[in-house]
Amino acid sequence: MYKRLPLLVLILLGQQVLLSQIRLDKPASGSKDIETTIALWAEFEASSAYTYQLNVSTDSTFASIDFEGTNNRYYVIATGLELGKKHFWRMRRWKGTDTTAWSTVWHFTTSSLPTIQGPRDGSALEEYTPIYLHRTHHYNYEIQLDTQSNFKSPALFTSYDIDTGKTVDLQYFHDGFYYNQKHYLRFRSFDSGDTSSWSATHAFDIEFELENAIVSNVEQAVPGFNWKRPFVTKTGAYEARIDTTPNFNSINLIQKSFTDLNRNIPLNMGAVNYNTQYYWSVRAMNTKDTSDWIQAASPFTTGDHTFSWSVPSRFYPNQDLIIRLDTFTKKARVYYDTTFTQFKSPNLKVFEFEPTYLSGDDTQDTLRLRNLFYGKPCYLTVQLFNGADSINSRFNFGRSVYTYSRMRDPYSFRKYGTRVQLNFDTSYAMGNYFRVQVDSNSDFSAPFVDSTYTSSEGFKGKRPIAELEFSKRYYWRVQNAHALDTSLWSNRYVLNSFETFTAPQLTSPSNNIQLNTLAFLLRWERVYNQWSANNDTVYYHLQYDTSANFNSTELRNQYKYDDNETSDSAFCKFFNTKYYWRVRIFNTMDTSEWSEVRSFITADQIFRIEPEDGDTNIMPSFVDWLSIDGTKGYILYFDSLQDLSSANNKWVVERNRPFFHSFFENNTSLDFSTQYFFKLGLFTDKDTLYSDTISFTTRKRNGVILTSPATGASNVSWNVNLRWNTFPGSSTKQYRIEVSENANMQDSQVFTSTGISRLVSLTPSKTYYWRVRAMFNDVTPTSDYSVIWSFNTKDGLDAPTLTLPEDSAILNTDQYFFRWSSVADATAYQLQVGFDPSFSGFRSFNPSSNGQTVDLLSDGLTYYWRVRAVSGGVGSPWSEVRSFEVRLNTGTPNLENLGLNIYPNPTTGKLIIDSKMGTIQEAEIMDSYGKLISHHKFSSGNTQTLNLHHLSDGIYQLIITREGQKVPVQIQIIH
Repeated sequence: MYKRLPLLVLILLGQQVLLSQIRLDKPASGSKDIETTIALWAEFEASSAYTYQLNVSTDSTFASIDFEGTNNRYYVIATGLELGKKHFWRMRRWKGTDTTAWSTVWHFTTSSLPTIQGPRDGSALEEYTPIYLHRTHHYNYEIQLDTQSNFKSPALFTSYDIDTGKTVDLQYFHDGFYYNQKHYLRFRSFDSGDTSSWSATHAFDIEFELENAIVSNVEQAVPGFNWKRPFVTKTGAYEARIDTTPNFNSINLIQKSFTDLNRNIPLNMGAVNYNTQYYWSVRAMNTKDTSDWIQAASPFTTGDHTFSWSVPSRFYPNQDLIIRLDTFTKKARVYYDTTFTQFKSPNLKVFEFEPTYLSGDDTQDTLRLRNLFYGKPCYLTVQLFNGADSINSRFNFGRSVYTYSRMRDPYSFRKYGTRVQLNFDTSYAMGNYFRVQVDSNSDFSAPFVDSTYTSSEGFKGKRPIAELEFSKRYYWRVQNAHALDTSLWSNRYVLNSFETFTAPQLTSPSNNIQLNTLAFLLRWERVYNQWSANNDTVYYHLQYDTSANFNSTELRNQYKYDDNETSDSAFCKFFNTKYYWRVRIFNTMDTSEWSEVRSFITADQIFRIEPEDGDTNIMPSFVDWLSIDGTKGYILYFDSLQDLSSANNKWVVERNRPFFHSFFENNTSLDFSTQYFFKLGLFTDKDTLYSDTISFTTRKRNGVILTSPATGASNVSWNVNLRWNTFPGSSTKQYRIEVSENANMQDSQVFTSTGISRLVSLTPSKTYYWRVRAMFNDVTPTSDYSVIWSFNTKDGLDAPTLTLPEDSAILNTDQYFFRWSSVADATAYQLQVGFDPSFSGFRSFNPSSNGQTVDLLSDGLTYYWRVRAVSGGVGSPWSEVRSFEVRLNTGTPNLENLGLNIYPNPTTGKLIIDSKMGTIQEAEIMDSYGKLISHHKFSSGNTQTLNLHHLSDGIYQLIITREGQKVPVQIQIIH
């Protein structure tokens, strides 16, 4: 018989266990010649919610850590490792406060030589080359660079980097490579009393090549050179040269040095000659060497440095013209003339200007051409200067100048009032003087208006006004002038004869028409052409009456003081009555005759009444009819008796309500398969119009069939599952369920379901009424409501039965999972744990299911506990009271320190034992009295699985034998 060992309780309740121990990926365990900076990888894990921790040590027990780092990805980069050493490494991850156990330990051996990361051995590089070196565990570095492989030439360069323990790799920038020569690189690390061997030697070439050469601004004769260059450079400067000969020995040679070496900006050589072929070459310089000249593969030819301007189809006599040049134009000279032959006309004008710089790549200026001759062509020449050369750019076709102002209004096909505005081009661009004539004679022998207007800026939007007479035809024309020229007279614009305004023409409604309304618009035509803005102001006067003489008490006078409004509303008070109407115009000076008199008849019946007389199979929901504008409201008589004699059968509907009467709005319930009668009345302040009496029969009910609980059922659970039969048809997508405490379904609760049942939570001891309707969506029904059923809910809840722990149990743990039976209709439970059976002092828990973990139990104390079920504000009677005693053992070993992981605990039957420090040999299961009830032996393996489904709920002792050592663990089984 063995001695009973202390129990270790591992009950992890209410927590989610982190994923198990991670597995390492690369470099493979046992790898050699690993660099001193290396990425160490775990197996792939897509989630970024974990943090990975890495330990690297030259000690397999990790008593000392040579490198430690973290990353939220599944790899960590270790830096600054020792050369030629065997390193051990492990990883784990955590999330929040939960951490996995360390992985298994892998190892690798670093290279005995330091490593050059770049430049690559045998590479050919540009004049700027960064050197990358892996740092080791040493603190200091010696770097050698030479043009000979023995590192003994006069060009040998030695430098030292004393990094005082930095862990990032060294990026070293050398200043002073030799062009078009091979270079050799090596380095070694050293510390106090210790120096590594030299690294492998890397050889590379430094070349200066003219690649991807580009010449810009060729067309403007200000070339700029660009070619492939490093973004950041140790090259001190570049020299570029340009010449008209390939030997670069003519008087046109330009040679420039550049120290601003931004690769995105061309190296600008300055202004050169237009229409000329040039050759170019470049060389590079640093602090130790100058490269050979590299000549571009092909020459280039400069262009004709043109300009652009927005050319109008015709010039004004005073023309502002925007001319655009590029940024390399220093100045420009502009010539304009009435003849094509340059410099030989007395009309030649010239001016010179320096272009204004814009924010982009252009310059611009405004050419102010003044006092051009009317009706003559204008030719333009621009001479451009770039600082080294000049060139003429010329338009070889002229632009005509306007002969006279463009005429706009009045037109010959429109009518006008007696005060007419003359609309033509009055801008300063047409000159400084404007002469206007208006005459009733076509030869202008006796001008009614003959005025001259002088302005240096035009009329600024104003137009001359001619005060004329009625019933005449007029002619008008315009002439322009400036300091050097006078235009011809404009073409003659003829005004047709026109009359003064008279009464408008009535348009709608048609004469003597029958209308189905009391309120509508009366319309007429405007008395003048609405396109013109030169008309006299007029107003409208409308009359309508039941008398053709317009003298009854119903006469209405309405006035419109906006000449754009050619309609007004008529509001009639009588049904089936003839009304007469007419319109005239007026202003402050005069009033016209009345227009013709038209008549109309108001509504005499109510149209589109639904249901129609004799209709059957009608949905019992509403009565509808066509609205009549102008009515104050509607009267509905509705009855199941043909003579409409029942009490309370009359409803008055206000006009601002919908056009249909809904029975639901008045709490009127129509039965299915029943004949009903109704009559409609429409009224105003003075008259009422009635319909005939109409009958219809409602259709049969087509509703959902209820199944349970049966109508009249008693003692029904208040968490009741309402059920019904499926309503046929593809248009049924869901069901609407109404539950109410009122038989008329007022104040009902509404639920929805996509199936044929719905669980609802109600109140005990109540009578409920319910019905169901099939729906297409939330608002559109596909069936009638079902008949209304009722049921009574039961009074209360049953008390739960306690299960674990048993009464007077002895617990060897400071936390325990308490269990009891489930209670029908309970939504939660209340657990009390106290120190006396009267529960004068207690801890309270409110779990939603029939179990709860209680922790912080004290050693040596006796506790009492009880449970009751609750639902909403209703509670069941308390269960029986049980007691238990807590006896804790303090000598229980720590499983993590022993390299053991046992999970899940509590378990429903399957238990996994995972050992990280030896093979599991046996597992024994004992009950709370020490009786052996299960024995398992294992031949090999660090992970074993036990099937304990056959054991009942309770506390058991598990004794694990590993490598001859026994470890006791307390486990709990909960099915």
